[in-house]
Amino acid sequence: FCLGYRVILQEGCGALPMLLLLCVVFLSVLRANASDEFETCKMGQDAEKEWVLQHEEWLYSTRCNIPKLHSPSFEEFTMFKEQPVILVGVNDNAEFIKLTTKAALLDSYAKNNVVLSSANTNSYDKQIVPLDMYIHSMMGPQDPRAKGNETFYHFGDHYYTEWEDLFAKYDHPSTFYNGKAPMISFGLGGSGSGVPFHYHGEVFAEVFHGMKRWFITPYSRRPDFTPDSSSLSWVTQQYASHATNWQHKDEMFECVVKPGELLYIPDMWWHSTLNIGQTVFLSVFLNDI
Repeated sequence: FCLGYRVILQEGCGALPMLLLLCVVFLSVLRANASDEFETCKMGQDAEKEWVLQHEEWLYSTRCNIPKLHSPSFEEFTMFKEQPVILVGVNDNAEFIKLTTKAALLDSYAKNNVVLSSANTNSYDKQIVPLDMYIHSMMGPQDPRAKGNETFYHFGDHYYTEWEDLFAKYDHPSTFYNGKAPMISFGLGGSGSGVPFHYHGEVFAEVFHGMKRWFITPYSRRPDFTPDSSSLSWVTQQYASHATNWQHKDEMFECVVKPGELLYIPDMWWHSTLNIGQTVFLSVFLNDI
């Protein structure tokens, strides 16, 4: 506008067409900039509503030596159940996937408290925070230098009355429970989070968003690990030096489990997990009735 004012002073009223042209150009630039800023803002808002699935490429591995059974019968499953096995097409959790998007969980459960456990072998230390604080402030990519006992992560320890409506929507693969009582453990983790090697009773594990990399060995073949180190630091510092021997002898089972796949781990097998991208997952522990 200052430029247009100077043009009028210098050229008189004959400069009005030039002034109008300058106004049109100026308004066009303003509109273009406003449009760009709107799109950038919209993209940022969309990202706030979605889980961040991007991840460091080296977190992922194509190696998978765990058998996959497609729509197996219970009898077919029992032929493999003395070792880890992945079942495909045995349940349908499309609705549960919709209910566990980032936007859906925040809409329904933002102020619910969640229990965070230290991400080391024993997971003794606990913290309690609102779900929205955990999602917005504690689910960023993990630092390989951080110790497992100093990193907190949401998996299990639920206030079931606050989550029962969500858990009721989970489609259990009950055919394979063999009459045992299921107990749900639901979790959310940032990329690179996970739990180092530990063991417990038999369990089914499923992912709904993101991916989860598993490392599994028989109880008699204890992996070389430090209980207070994170699973991410184990992968970056120890995995390469030990994996060759384990893989050669098939004493370490490994696979990246994706949505639509259900992993079974037998009783008392060592296992460690590594989340790839922001991950939403659920495990079902089986207990004798």
